[in-house]
Amino acid sequence: MAQRCPHCKGKRLVQDKTTLDVAIEPGMGNGDTIVMEREGEQVPDMVRGDLIFTVKQLKHHSFKRVGNNLYSDLEISLKESLLGFSKSIRHLDGR
Repeated sequence: MAQRCPHCKGKRLVQDKTTLDVAIEPGMGNGDTIVMEREGEQVPDMVRGDLIFTVKQLKHHSFKRVGNNLYSDLEISLKESLLGFSKSIRHLDGR
């Protein structure tokens, strides 16, 4: 009688942890997907499936996204609106 494999114990599978890097491209929006082909769970006698990630945006306290544009509400005085003004804001990347 044949002996069982010491690694998989005859189940033909070995539990393993893998780290995958997912690249979120600039400009990706809510609901966009990233597909990693043949990275899904492996089952004996079946082809590995794809691993699909869906991007979900979180709300930001000062910016909102509309299409590919970022909007921010900024309160200004009547004098600033009539005569012009200069103000600094902190952008998403810290600048």
